Amino acid sequence: MFSRLFVFLIIFLSLQLQAAEDRKDNPLYKALPSIQSSVEELFNYTPEEKGFVVEEFRKSLAKNWVPTEENFFQDPAVILAEKRFVRFCQNKEKEKPTIPKLIHFIWMGSPPPDSVYISMDSWKKHHPDWEIKLWTDTEIELFNWTSDRSKLVFQSGKNWAEKSDILRFEILYQYGGIYSDTDVVCVNSFENLICKEISFFAGFESNKIKRFGRPLIGSAVIGAKKNSPVIMRCIDFTKSSEEEPTVHQHLRSGPGPITKASYEALELKAEDVLLLPCSYLYPLPWEMRLADVREIIGTIQKETLALHLWEGSWFDFYHPPKQVLP
Repeated sequence: MFSRLFVFLIIFLSLQLQAAEDRKDNPLYKALPSIQSSVEELFNYTPEEKGFVVEEFRKSLAKNWVPTEENFFQDPAVILAEKRFVRFCQNKEKEKPTIPKLIHFIWMGSPPPDSVYISMDSWKKHHPDWEIKLWTDTEIELFNWTSDRSKLVFQSGKNWAEKSDILRFEILYQYGGIYSDTDVVCVNSFENLICKEISFFAGFESNKIKRFGRPLIGSAVIGAKKNSPVIMRCIDFTKSSEEEPTVHQHLRSGPGPITKASYEALELKAEDVLLLPCSYLYPLPWEMRLADVREIIGTIQKETLALHLWEGSWFDFYHPPKQVLP
């Protein structure tokens, strides 16, 4: 375990050096002091209270490093998400969850590095009796796609991230469970979250609208029942947006489809769809991804369930063209 943590620390520091120049020129980045600390702290973090902890929707959003944008709550879907979250927090747990106790990871193109197993270990720590599945090239080669079109979208993906976007939706649709990116660290149990009346959950990436016209829903952590209609809509949106190569990748795959699909479900008054405010799944803002480990730990709140480290070096977020969700 120590060797894995050491390798992860090297990877993490390499990412910091690689993006140092970009950080200097990025006006969104908040300068942080350099603190000598060890990455073990992140993986040995112990939550104050086990499981899902209720925090007010707007207070959760306000814990981001910048104030919530004034027009954030002008989006009708955000208001629906807030009302649904309030009702969810009042619900009682049921005996058998709709979302199965199964956690999926994807790694393609090369043998999984130790950092992948560190992420998996963090989930296993808080879910010792859950099944954990790592999808690699071997399993994917035998994967039974829902349609030839989905398989074609996967095969034509421009990078591993795009390929994993369509694959994560296909896996969740066919098996159900929780999908996690391999740069996510689990810091608390999802047990009593899925034991309430939900068939799908995801989380707001931040308290900002960014450059895409609507608050985005993240795709780094997604929970869904088998045959989820929301996930099927994600698959549909991914297949249709693949035909528009000029569309920014963040809209064409990942957050784009899941934002549209989950907002659509809320607008159709789906009572089993839950969108968590950002401190639950995305307490670390993208702009702080280069921070010292101890500063990163400082973003974890009592209600935080998982922490996305934003390791996607392929992501062209610094200078993308401004585009809006349709």
